[in-house]
Amino acid sequence: MLGPGPPGRPGPGTPGLGWRDVRAVLVIHVVLAIFLIGPLVAAANQVARELSSGSAGTVRLLSRTVTIYGWASLLVGIVGFGLVRDRFSFSDGWLIASIVLFVVASVLILALLVPMLRRASAGPGTEAAGTATLAPRAAALAGVASLCYVAVAVLMTWKPGH
Repeated sequence: MLGPGPPGRPGPGTPGLGWRDVRAVLVIHVVLAIFLIGPLVAAANQVARELSSGSAGTVRLLSRTVTIYGWASLLVGIVGFGLVRDRFSFSDGWLIASIVLFVVASVLILALLVPMLRRASAGPGTEAAGTATLAPRAAALAGVASLCYVAVAVLMTWKPGH
């Protein structure tokens, strides 16, 4: 679609999304971030407490919740890439930092926390003391991922140097 962009952006005749389309995609991106990453962070940060208490049912529920929202949160990044393509340069430092932090948070959740929760909730005897020893590691993973998401939100809002 051809269309005018915001002030200082490509104008008529430039391929890409029109300004109204960009705003619609931006709204979708922000709504996805709120409704996917918000619950992910909330659930991930409850994991350590439930591992410590040995509540098998709650650990299983949180394991499923973190897994589903962890994978779904990748939609936020996919929609974000669609916005970047038309409005910004992949050479912007704030954008590179945001992408790296988002990838780090996703890896911490999907490659480390989810498999740990799956193992902790897999078999009978989840209430065993073994799961309580995972609590500090789960807290660290969830905490660092949460800080990465906060840093991404700050960078996306502030856009230093832009």
